[in-house]
Amino acid sequence: MIPVLIPGAVREAVKHWINWGKTEGHSPRTIESKESTLLRFIEHSEDNDWPILSEITNAHIVEYFAWLSQQTRWDGLRDSANSKPISASTVNSHFRRIRAFFEWASQEEQNYISRNPFGRMKAPKYIAKVISEITPEQIHNLRALTDYKNPKLARTPLQKFRILRDRAALEFCIDSCTRLSEINGIQVEDVHVGAFVTVTVTGKGGKQRDVPLKAKSSQVLLEYMEARAEFVQPGVTHLWVSAHNTVGKPVKNSWLQKVVNKLGERIGMDRLHHHMFRHRFAVEWLADDHPERHLMQLGGWSKAIPSGYLNNVKQAQAAAIHRARPDDGDDSECSPSRIV
Repeated sequence: MIPVLIPGAVREAVKHWINWGKTEGHSPRTIESKESTLLRFIEHSEDNDWPILSEITNAHIVEYFAWLSQQTRWDGLRDSANSKPISASTVNSHFRRIRAFFEWASQEEQNYISRNPFGRMKAPKYIAKVISEITPEQIHNLRALTDYKNPKLARTPLQKFRILRDRAALEFCIDSCTRLSEINGIQVEDVHVGAFVTVTVTGKGGKQRDVPLKAKSSQVLLEYMEARAEFVQPGVTHLWVSAHNTVGKPVKNSWLQKVVNKLGERIGMDRLHHHMFRHRFAVEWLADDHPERHLMQLGGWSKAIPSGYLNNVKQAQAAAIHRARPDDGDDSECSPSRIV
């Protein structure tokens, strides 16, 4: 938490803003990001003897982000000497959070500042990275590693349960457009069984939505739940439970990401992470010309689908059009001209 110092100090206003975000239903992860971003901003302002909040100017803001862009990713934390420079996308995220704070503080009902020092400043630009795609072959290999019916992989009941659990989570990742935190938070009562399975997940800001599953993922999930009943400890309501030393207890939040990482390493992928499944679902949905509004419902986007998904769709469509064009002719017998 960001402690209060004196009335009128930046810390007081920031604490008020953080608490306001909690009442608005912002997720714990969002709150944590805002706290860490503003704490760094506060410490810099105090180290450099900035004036009180109402007297901070645009020059202060420009100076801060010029300084921030030169810092390392773990400046002041861990082994900062060997840390990588802070990324442009991180600077962009910090800019948007701090700007949001000053926009809030400049509102008449808050009475902290009369004029927003950000003015019409635009967020720093950064080059969006291309998100790696998961191929059908890689999906096939991931499923082969989680074949819970293979006696060579599942030699004991506990091994079979663990592999079945991992397979159920994997199929859920493939068949839905959910976030990692949404999958981790599923309770048994959130699973609704009918002709198919529908799962209620809780997204950002505590917003809930129903996620429909297809036949394959529905079947595996139901098999897991049946096996789960034999291992789960009394009173545990979490859908995903451990299958190691503490059998039947709720898994940790890092569990699914670790499972995905290890499976990716075993099939030769440098860095497989859960978000790649979400990205794959969205890109394939848009590439098939399905309505964006339906994808927003499935993925839990309330305002707009991130541009990264749309850019990947455009790149895939452009590549397909280019490859479908006829070649200019067979020039295999032509040797390139010699450049002097």
